[in-house]
Amino acid sequence: MKLDDAITLFQNGEIEESQTLISKLLDTSDISSEEYLELKLLQSELLYLKENYLASLNELDLLLAIPKLSEFDIIKMKAILAKSEILYHLSKVNESFMLFQEVELSFEQINQNFGEKSRLLQIRLWRVKGVFLQFYGKHDEAEEAYVTSQNLAQDIGYGFELSLTLNLLGLFNLNNGRIDVSKRFLDKSHQLREELKNEYLLVRSYNSLGTFYQVKGDLDSALENFENAMKIAKKLDLKDSMVILYNSFGLIAQSMGDNNKGLEYHHLSLQINEELGIKANISIAYNNIGLIHLTQGDLDKALKFQLQSLQIGKGVFDEIRFVGSYNNIGIIYSQKGELDKA
Repeated sequence: MKLDDAITLFQNGEIEESQTLISKLLDTSDISSEEYLELKLLQSELLYLKENYLASLNELDLLLAIPKLSEFDIIKMKAILAKSEILYHLSKVNESFMLFQEVELSFEQINQNFGEKSRLLQIRLWRVKGVFLQFYGKHDEAEEAYVTSQNLAQDIGYGFELSLTLNLLGLFNLNNGRIDVSKRFLDKSHQLREELKNEYLLVRSYNSLGTFYQVKGDLDSALENFENAMKIAKKLDLKDSMVILYNSFGLIAQSMGDNNKGLEYHHLSLQINEELGIKANISIAYNNIGLIHLTQGDLDKALKFQLQSLQIGKGVFDEIRFVGSYNNIGIIYSQKGELDKA
């Protein structure tokens, strides 16, 4: 058994088996070897797939501190890019973008020296570039980046990476109102994940399909997909996915006029968020609860939760993320007749 076997187990969602093999191989590998460094990177990716984001960050920091890593440019760039992706997920957009730019610049300088060996990094780099271009509103360039990542993954038949890019392409097209195109990408991503039998990825597929049907207004199909995702998330103890799904259930309950049920779901989300201790998600949960109280006309509770959301979010989110919170708080003060505070 070797590194390639651990990678195959990882891609197929056999996480415990992959972790066991990684640990065994690490024990017998030279700390200065390329295999050891690749195993440490795979270990961080495994933790990321299990949604242990802070533990994954810690593994990446330990890997990046190994002096020998400077001799392996591709592994180092993959590690920095992986860190960028985690920080983006945790709403540290500016810090994440700076790491992405570091990798992009380094890759441009050395790409010609690696050829096929750098193909996986290229797939990921173009995909992450698409995410940032989309975030900054450069939609045409974002689509081009996603498609480049897709084509590179298709060329080498890399189903795991292809499924990730196709899922993002599906959501990208959904956000841009291309409903039919979105569904084709999401279905293809889901099909690849079913072929891999990777339940960790299938949770995200079902969630994306649920979001598709929610946007389309087919709430029954949305709920069916969200429930499929929740079933797997609970089985695998994927708490971050559970948070997202409880939020989705809450939003659907609200859209169906059941604000009390919506509050129940958002409080379940908050409970898990507080257990995880990820401040960005706690801030979002407070915001969602505050918005329901605002809808119900309970201005004091709405203000309480919105202010808590803002307080926790400061120092976590980039400033651009506060616009909505300040706007909501202004609306509440206006409705309370406290125009000087609005």
